Amino acid sequence: PLPPLGNDGSEFVRTRRSAELTFQVLLATPAFLGIKFCQVCGNQSCVSASGMCGDNAPPLSSKIPSGIAGFLVVEIDKANVFKTNNKAEPFESVSATAFLSGNSQAFLTFKQLVVIDRARGGQIALEFMVPKMISIGKSAGTLEISSHARPFPVSLGFQVDFF
Repeated sequence: PLPPLGNDGSEFVRTRRSAELTFQVLLATPAFLGIKFCQVCGNQSCVSASGMCGDNAPPLSSKIPSGIAGFLVVEIDKANVFKTNNKAEPFESVSATAFLSGNSQAFLTFKQLVVIDRARGGQIALEFMVPKMISIGKSAGTLEISSHARPFPVSLGFQVDFF
């Protein structure tokens, strides 16, 4: 509390003061860490901790063999933007859709989400089933990720090479 009198004998005048401030929190945009293709998935996830597919073959990086069905693993960095109130299990409400277009087009079926690393901004892998697609060359892809933590989905473009 303030003393009733100042050093010079004058009284202090007490007034309430307040300040209001509005601010906006900007969330980082998720970014691709990698795009991998496996013909066979393992029991827990398509790409194991050792970096191999379910059949112990190395995954193809941003490449898909033409006419062969398999699994596309899209690894995302800065995925904490999809957290729900910073809960310990932040990614349970994430859903995703993916679409490939080129010589042929297909919606990819969402298989599962695998948490790679909760620290460092959150890293997740989204696994999709890829149907047989007869296509050669570059193919554009669209990935849309939704969660209850964001009012609008995040849409990211990517590219794979059919061979």
